[in-house]
Amino acid sequence: LGWAGKMSYNADIMGKTGTKKRLDAVKVLPEVIGRLLTISDADVLLHEVCQVADDAVGADEVSLLLLDEDGQTLVEHEVVGKKLRPTRHRLGLKDRGLSVSAAVSRQAIVAPDVRKDKRYFAIDSETKSEAALPILSGDRLLGVLNFESCKLGYFQKTDEPLLSFLAAQIAIALRVAELDRVSERGRGQLRS
Repeated sequence: LGWAGKMSYNADIMGKTGTKKRLDAVKVLPEVIGRLLTISDADVLLHEVCQVADDAVGADEVSLLLLDEDGQTLVEHEVVGKKLRPTRHRLGLKDRGLSVSAAVSRQAIVAPDVRKDKRYFAIDSETKSEAALPILSGDRLLGVLNFESCKLGYFQKTDEPLLSFLAAQIAIALRVAELDRVSERGRGQLRS
C-alpha cells in the first residue's frame, strides 16, 4: 500500500477501535510526513496537511488556522471533515476559544468534554470534544491545528503526544514550503 492507502486502511480501523487506529497512524506518520515535505505548492500542502491529520486521528473535522501577517489573527486556511462549510473563521488572539488559547499559551489543549472547559467558545453546537495544537517553529507561532469530534470524550490527554508530534511535523513542512518560496523569489531576482 502507498501512503494514502495506508492512511485509508487506518481510517477503516477507526470503526473498531480508536486506540488501534492511532497506534497504527504513528507507524505510518514518518512516511506521510516525508510525502508532505515533497509538496511545494502551498495550497496543496495545506489541504494535504489537514487530510493527513484527519486520516491519522479520525476526527469529524480538522482545520488548519495560520497566523495572519498582522500577527494578531488566526485565519482558517483549510478544513477537512464531514461538514463542508464556506465560512473561513478569523479568530483574533484576544478572542475566546480553544484554538486561540492554544495559540496564546503555545501549549496543546485537549478537551474531552468542551462543555466543561471555560475557554471553549461554541462555533458548532455539535462539537463535544476538541483538541487544539499550536504549530510552532522554534518560538514563532505559525498557526493552530484544530480537531473536533461530535463524540463526547473522543480526545483525551493521552492523545496529546501523537497530536503534538503531528503538529511539529506540520511546522517543519510549512517552514520548508516557506523557504522554497523565498528561495524561488531569490532565484527569480537573480535572473532579472
